[in-house]
Amino acid sequence: MCLGLAAAPQTSGPSSQLTEAGRLQQAVDKVRNAMGIPGMVVGVAGPGHDPIIVASGESDRSKHVAVQTDDLFGIGSVTKMFVAVVVLQLAEEGKLGLDDTIAQYLPDFPHGQHITVRMLLQHRSGLGDFASQLSYNPGDATAGLLLFVAVQHQWTHDELVQLAVAQPPMFPPGEGCRYSNADYILLGRIIELCTGRTVAEEIRTRILTPLGLKHTFLAGEERLPPSRMRCYRLFGADYVDCLASENASLAWSAGAMASDASDLLRFAPALFEGKLLKPEMLAQMVSFEPIDLVERYGMGVREHNAGFGLLWGHQGQTIGFTCVLWYDPATHDTYVVLTNMQLEDQDPLVQAARACLHGTG
Repeated sequence: MCLGLAAAPQTSGPSSQLTEAGRLQQAVDKVRNAMGIPGMVVGVAGPGHDPIIVASGESDRSKHVAVQTDDLFGIGSVTKMFVAVVVLQLAEEGKLGLDDTIAQYLPDFPHGQHITVRMLLQHRSGLGDFASQLSYNPGDATAGLLLFVAVQHQWTHDELVQLAVAQPPMFPPGEGCRYSNADYILLGRIIELCTGRTVAEEIRTRILTPLGLKHTFLAGEERLPPSRMRCYRLFGADYVDCLASENASLAWSAGAMASDASDLLRFAPALFEGKLLKPEMLAQMVSFEPIDLVERYGMGVREHNAGFGLLWGHQGQTIGFTCVLWYDPATHDTYVVLTNMQLEDQDPLVQAARACLHGTG
């Protein structure tokens, strides 16, 4: 049973008399208004608690359509968690090796004999990130033209591989750790070559169907259900509708999935509590190394400090959507935040969800 509906029950009593869903609704409404987010869904689940999901704001600012708790959002790089699970399951089955070189699958890839599947999973390949060259900024004509050209084109998977080839390397393979979407584009291509099936087919067969996740899709390879959801970037005081700039073919296996809060609240604990990977492989997945000044990276999974302990999961950003999915290995709580605006700091919403779940807010 889900305690959170599109709007929490109205009450004139003090916050201490509200249900957990009511407290979360108040907290989310307050943070959303303060941060200027058009619309969002926040969910939390944990042992001994029914999942709580609340919605706030609008999915379409021009038509004033209210967000619903089961709305689909682009989840960006949270896609990498799903792709990593597929690769690690294939490794468990002996269908590929984590220390295979990508030259075994893509013989013409430059220096592919020095880059392994494991390096791609851990962002240790040194491959440049083509996504970092694409920015949405109405004030930058050059960047705007580059983005316009990129999002108008329907990219084939081989073209994406060539896009990865074209980027200057950041460091020699294995000699650093730096985030690159190119790594997960190559993993998508390896999944195809290894299995003879699409990435969407593998994700659905191995993860979505076994877990009963009926509202999760890989856009570009699967048809998404009709939606009234728009997405936005904020420039000064202006909200720019970015939906036309969302190109699933460009993000593909690095970030083209869409999902809802309920599915994500089921996926993360299933993964980290051993329903998708064997203990030995899961332990490798969550063996973290520093990737920047504040976080560490495993295999398709980040370790993040949201201010109340270390969390496992991933953030995802597209041109107009943000998703965060965190699992607390100490308490086994799961938090999901979905917004229809690109958002840099999601921690206040995660902190609000935790406070409501544990009665500290």
